[in-house]
Amino acid sequence: YDEGTTAVRIWKKWDRPAYFESVGATATFTLMRSTDGKNWELAKDADGKLVEAPTSTEIATDPKSSWSSIIPSLPLYDENGQTYTYQVVETMSANSGYAVTPAAEQTVAAGGTVTFTNTKEQNASLTIVKKAYDVNGGELTGKDAPTFTFVVKRGGKIAQDNITVKAGEPKTVDGLVPGEY
Repeated sequence: YDEGTTAVRIWKKWDRPAYFESVGATATFTLMRSTDGKNWELAKDADGKLVEAPTSTEIATDPKSSWSSIIPSLPLYDENGQTYTYQVVETMSANSGYAVTPAAEQTVAAGGTVTFTNTKEQNASLTIVKKAYDVNGGELTGKDAPTFTFVVKRGGKIAQDNITVKAGEPKTVDGLVPGEY
């Protein structure tokens, strides 16, 4: 590259347990640029053409596959001599079941590499058991047991709400992403 251009490398890792079938998930990357870190625009190459978005597709036969792409000939500076910072934005195909880490947007310095790892989410469940007692300390069960309504939150956001549980009767909540609730 000449002194006025650089490149950005995108490294993509797919990670799923071997017992999960491939869903043919696709990740598309968009390259953005900014001189102030606030106002982002679609990146253009040194000839002023919009940079094509590279795409990575999960490899069905390899649960730990990886892919990379180098986007060359990116200008280091704008027409006023301000240094560009580049940002790579990943968009996953709908209903892929993959979590993107560390984030779907990553800022990269000129000549740098960004790495995205997509990990297959597994369904998780939790069981709620609520007990209720009368004023004498006796457990309320059967027809005397009251009913409670719960909300399950993860990271301050509602994962499931309006979960009705009768005291003394376990209630399993399915379809959760693994994690702390």
